[in-house]
Amino acid sequence: MGKSILTIDVDPDILLMINLVLSELGHSVTVSQTGEEAERLNEYKHDLILLDICLNGFPWTDWLYEDQK
Repeated sequence: MGKSILTIDVDPDILLMINLVLSELGHSVTVSQTGEEAERLNEYKHDLILLDICLNGFPWTDWLYEDQK
């Protein structure tokens, strides 16, 4: 059974490529281009989060740490 994956990146081509590959492998992929959108989408508790850590203006380490609580 596939996993639920949240992918966060500002580049739509990267999001498309990741979505296509992971979907073909049977996973459910949700994509986001902003930190704010990702934070809203993460309410659904994904099995895996793939993110561009160079995305500016969002406190990723705090967000991911809080997600584990």
